Amino acid sequence: MSNVNLAIILYSSTGTNYQLAQWAAEGAKEAGAEVKILTVPEFAPQSVIDSNPAWKNFYEEVGVCIPTVSLGDLEWADAIIFSVPTRFGN
Repeated sequence: MSNVNLAIILYSSTGTNYQLAQWAAEGAKEAGAEVKILTVPEFAPQSVIDSNPAWKNFYEEVGVCIPTVSLGDLEWADAIIFSVPTRFGN
């Protein structure tokens, strides 16, 4: 897997998908890939985030630190992994 650029694009409200993305990144890096863990923009109202302590904690401690995906990231990537919650109908 050397010389492969992997973008892992995630949405995580409480951290579960973020943990899955980290595990995927570890495996890809061990195989020689260059990896970016990226997120999509958060569109939930702050009041909704604040109403769920686990969501609020993850968003404030980790979520705001994950870079947001851009078109440039997609162009850079040779492969893409999406990690999204089941509530989005996947």
